[in-house]
Amino acid sequence: MNAQSLTTTHLYCANSNGTDWNWAQKSNGDYITLIGYWSSLQYGGYWVGYFTINDKQADLLNQCACFTDSCLNYFPHPGNDSNSYWYLIRNADTGQFSGGYYTKFNYKPF
Repeated sequence: MNAQSLTTTHLYCANSNGTDWNWAQKSNGDYITLIGYWSSLQYGGYWVGYFTINDKQADLLNQCACFTDSCLNYFPHPGNDSNSYWYLIRNADTGQFSGGYYTKFNYKPF
């Protein structure tokens, strides 16, 4: 990953159209934090923002009971607060994106 621009963000989970969501939390109530970097790409005439994590971060998410229990049948999304736009998560090692709802921008958000 691009070490110069690494940052953190929180994780939330949402249904496929973004009408129901909740913050992913550890058993002690702390929010799950991701380490990665923000970027964007053009897709279908719009810009889509995403947060890139590595395989180690992705594995931690998949192994975390708090993520799998609270996000069962939901899609993971990165966000700093409840007013965040809808972004995807990208695995830097595989190039794969998380599914789910995302904001379509008319401008490059990152």
